[in-house]
Amino acid sequence: NTRIGMSVSNFGGKLDMEGINTLVDYDIDETIYGNNDRIDGYLDAASWPLPLLFRFGISKELTIMKLYRFLISADAIHPNNNPEYLNIGAEFNLKDLLFFRMGKNHFLYKQKFMENGIDIFIDHEQGLSLGAGIKYQIPRGPMLIIDYVLMDFGIFNSISGYSINISF
Repeated sequence: NTRIGMSVSNFGGKLDMEGINTLVDYDIDETIYGNNDRIDGYLDAASWPLPLLFRFGISKELTIMKLYRFLISADAIHPNNNPEYLNIGAEFNLKDLLFFRMGKNHFLYKQKFMENGIDIFIDHEQGLSLGAGIKYQIPRGPMLIIDYVLMDFGIFNSISGYSINISF
């Protein structure tokens, strides 16, 4: 079973600030004493486009002896304001009950800077992610899904996360 998906994010007009947050009191001439120093004014904030983001993903699911499934997937990300990168991952499904996952976020990401005429390349902070999950249908009750992830996140070392989903 192969799946393909694509998306474009932040497609649209420019973003700008307006409203009561841009309201300020203004003194037309601060050198004159006694004039009205509380004239309403509005800050003119520049408009800017949101960063456009193209995504393309593909995944392939392999069935092994009808009890085990193995899923591999990859996403190619192309932002217009940052370097391109890949997200890759795999999942091993044991009897649709236990799940083991592994992935890498921002794979092949290299940010390039210039300092004193020298090119400097910086890798992304995120490293390898490992996860496990359980999906259990409680007899005559709800579906219970529990997931756990351990992620290498550079300066923060290892970060853990979990989710609990109860579906009625």
